[in-house]
Amino acid sequence: MWQRFYPKETPRGGGFLRENADALNDRTIESFQVLQKMVSEGLAANPAQGGGNELVALFSTGAVGMTPAGGFWVQGLSEAGVANDEYDVTYFPKMRGQRHQFGAGGYAIMETSQRKEDAWQWLKYCVSVEGMSIAHSKPDSSIPRRSLNDKVYGGDLGPKHWQVFYDTLEKFPDTGPFPAPPQQAAVESALIKNVVPAITNGPDGVRPALETMQRDLELALRRQ
Repeated sequence: MWQRFYPKETPRGGGFLRENADALNDRTIESFQVLQKMVSEGLAANPAQGGGNELVALFSTGAVGMTPAGGFWVQGLSEAGVANDEYDVTYFPKMRGQRHQFGAGGYAIMETSQRKEDAWQWLKYCVSVEGMSIAHSKPDSSIPRRSLNDKVYGGDLGPKHWQVFYDTLEKFPDTGPFPAPPQQAAVESALIKNVVPAITNGPDGVRPALETMQRDLELALRRQ
């Protein structure tokens, strides 16, 4: 299955399969050192404060002024009372490169299913115009069908440059997904356990925390 998944799509033939931990890569260490410094100086939110939902609240109150985010933030900020002319969206800044990332979701048919044909018909409906219109009537996720995406984000809720969300896929050919590995639960636990200590224990705490993270990720990725 892995080798047959869009095999001709360079450079993504076979899909993404990450088998090795990389917490001690020089650039990983550098990124944590930069984040630790920014948090200690009050320039960035502490990871201990939570994830996307918590950051929406911090952003809407002015505690956070800039953050990487996907299209789902449009609905979240609207529900938090932020008008679409009170914020805007742009591409990632260019440093060594300007690679963007996106999250992706989908459906699967279980091998053990007794109703595979019904499931297949349902999947086909889910990717139809009607199915997607029902599933995504609000700007809470970028929609694969551009016409529907434009309709939802180009309405009253989207920011001025709402096209950025979809254009990220079209104008930057190196944009890639960050798929969850099969061992997602164990990998997530390893990250949650070690990210906060890496950021909150001072400059000297970054390396030890990442060494522990490397060990935990290696153990997690061994599980099949």
